[in-house]
Amino acid sequence: MKKIAAILLAMACYAGGLTGCATNEEPAAQPLALDDVGDYTGFADMPDYTREEAEAAGYIVAEEGDIIANGEAWDAFAVKAAEGSDAAVRLANFQESVLEGPYFQDVFFQDEQYYLFDSSTEPQTKEPFPYLLSLEGQFGNPSRLNGVIVLARDSQLTFEDVMHTLLSSTFDPEANRRFKLVRFYTPESSAALE
Repeated sequence: MKKIAAILLAMACYAGGLTGCATNEEPAAQPLALDDVGDYTGFADMPDYTREEAEAAGYIVAEEGDIIANGEAWDAFAVKAAEGSDAAVRLANFQESVLEGPYFQDVFFQDEQYYLFDSSTEPQTKEPFPYLLSLEGQFGNPSRLNGVIVLARDSQLTFEDVMHTLLSSTFDPEANRRFKLVRFYTPESSAALE
């Protein structure tokens, strides 16, 4: 089931715009390194990257949520994970409203589990998730097709479950532990709905 989900995710990501500009370099793999207390150390001592430097390093580069470079690195990550091989990928997220530089997300597949670390959040603890899901559904006003990529504890998690948890005005610790959001995306097929 995990292999089918990962292959479908790779196909959905490709169709959903995660594939960006091609690069001749193999994407840089980060080790899943933890310190003595178990916190992830992959973001320690990182230089201030420009978009061009992040692209040259092989990172998937997103600007205002849209993948602009190295999207094929995500596809390669999803395929390796579907095959059961350890894999890692880094996303560099640039936003106009954030002047300090990008924030980074490192996604790992190790020992049949997925892990997500985000440089903009604390704590950086290793939390396993068995599933990597690409979910789509109608959302917004006017309603249009949207997608989310999440690490999940339950393969039956739906787009509606994710959106309800993210937008709920009440905090439910158990609901918030069911998944970790990797990113939003807009499926190309949404143009057909307009």
